[in-house]
Amino acid sequence: MPIKVTKIFALLLITIFPLIILLSNLKRFYYSCINANDFSIYQQAFYEIAAGVSWNPYISIRNLHILSDHIDPAIYLAALFVKIFGFNGYAIITFEWLWYVGVFAAIFFLGREFLFSALLIVFSRALLDGLEFPIHPTTWSMLPSLLLFYFIAQKKEAENLWWILACAFSLCLFREIYPFMMIALGCFYCFKKAWKHTVGLWLIGLGFSFLYFVVRPKVLGPTIQYGQGVVHTLLSEHIFYFWRALTTANIPLKNFVPLLFPLALILYWERTKERQSWRTLLHHPITAALFFISPMLLLHILANYFVHHHTIPMVVPFLSIIIFSPLPLQLRAHKRATILISIILFTFIFTSSSRYTKMVKVLASNVSQCEMSKEKKENLRAFQLFLKEKTQLYQGTENAITTSGVVPPLLAPRMQLYQITDVTKILPAFDYLIMEKKAAGDIYPLTWQEHQVIEEHCKKQASALLFENRHYLLLKGPITDACLGIRKRWPLETALLPQ
Repeated sequence: MPIKVTKIFALLLITIFPLIILLSNLKRFYYSCINANDFSIYQQAFYEIAAGVSWNPYISIRNLHILSDHIDPAIYLAALFVKIFGFNGYAIITFEWLWYVGVFAAIFFLGREFLFSALLIVFSRALLDGLEFPIHPTTWSMLPSLLLFYFIAQKKEAENLWWILACAFSLCLFREIYPFMMIALGCFYCFKKAWKHTVGLWLIGLGFSFLYFVVRPKVLGPTIQYGQGVVHTLLSEHIFYFWRALTTANIPLKNFVPLLFPLALILYWERTKERQSWRTLLHHPITAALFFISPMLLLHILANYFVHHHTIPMVVPFLSIIIFSPLPLQLRAHKRATILISIILFTFIFTSSSRYTKMVKVLASNVSQCEMSKEKKENLRAFQLFLKEKTQLYQGTENAITTSGVVPPLLAPRMQLYQITDVTKILPAFDYLIMEKKAAGDIYPLTWQEHQVIEEHCKKQASALLFENRHYLLLKGPITDACLGIRKRWPLETALLPQ
């Protein structure tokens, strides 16, 4: 392919496909088709921090303070972005998308074959799974994770010590599992007898672990211990629980399988071309990546939870090694380059095409499980106007319990919106009940059958029906548990609940 044509194709590639992701999410938000989990949990945190309400705001959507949930200081950067560009979902979605754009910038300036690398990023199923489910700091961590393994993959690894430590430090700001992953990566360097790397990574990992799991509970009070149940069961049932978890884990092979062939090629060529022994390859960056992902992989196998953004930290290190290794140049020089490149790209495209198909349908034809229509948007505007004029919700002096899909477009600083979910604390009574009507939004974790029962019972209990159109319903309280009938599969610790 001529150089000019290649450059034009690459430009179209990195413009069209990322824009499809961005625009489909923006459209979903515009038509109130994004669920409050995890979107509005972080949305409310960004709004409260940016508005100066609190540096550790109470999140009514999740019924806890944000730092009692996951600990990810990167949220303060998002809050700054919201403060500059506005308190709206469009700014939040764009903020997350810019981390994805940053990955393209990194491979453009640091990579060997930009077009090949861009194709791998564009058609990585793991990245698409995360981006399609906004918003979460784990998704943002794709960029520092990519850079970490860029520096690890360089032959002058010792000279990159401070860059490696800087990336490791920054990653620990995105999720509380990363400190454990740094300790595991430090074990790899201990195996290599690279003592400076070992000590540096262990200090970072242990330091953040102490801060997050010892200091944080003492300063902020009780926190959600997501892995506590898994660890307790593992200690009580031992190998039987691990074997059962391993054999029943629903691992998304589409996220991992496309990586296997290019990684195998890297090992094969380094074994044959450079005449390395297999023992030497134990020091390879691929081994570093295996050490790195081991804590997260183990945790998610035991919890059997691999959806949405959760595989990004386990896939990006291997993507980085493929992109920044000599593989792209070796593929071009190989006499069967076209066949090898085609196999690699086919597996990536095949496993991710359904995601783009779904996004294009959202953009082109409004095909979605959630209605996208002009009438719905007009009804939403009328509903928002009514809430602002006839209630004190936007002043923060009244509260409402709501279904999930209507929260993102309504939310504003100081609002007390409680979500009808398994983890919502039931107040003695709510001032209002806000509900979407059939097909108007994404009401997970409720089913439409449960939704109908709640609507029927709460209409009988409510003191007044204040607003109703084809898409939205507003009932005046008191609204109590007697009509809500909320399930309690995942009760929070009592100490976490606001007094």
